Amino acid sequence: DAGNGFASVYPIIQRACVGCHGSSGALNMSTQTLAYTNLVGAGGTGVAAMGGSCGSSGLLRVTPGASLASLLYLKIRGGTAPPCGSAMPRGQPTLPAGDIATIRNWIEAGAAR
Repeated sequence: DAGNGFASVYPIIQRACVGCHGSSGALNMSTQTLAYTNLVGAGGTGVAAMGGSCGSSGLLRVTPGASLASLLYLKIRGGTAPPCGSAMPRGQPTLPAGDIATIRNWIEAGAAR
């Protein structure tokens, strides 16, 4: 439910992402606060993609209001290769459709904290 803000998304991140994006690196999502800040930014306007394969993509990790312009969504949606880097979660099956919809709806609703 996008109406619950990031609280509806973080359990998915905990389950599917924190194993690799945990306590270190530029995309630390080990806590709800760190995950939100590293995906959307403290001001809620988005954080530029980083890393060797996506840093030059010009994409934001999350573009509030636009899932198709959000690298997070493009990497998890399944069915289509992401514009850069690997599909996520790497080496695992695509997330369940309900989880993907929760993340998409949260982004489309403005990616509220």
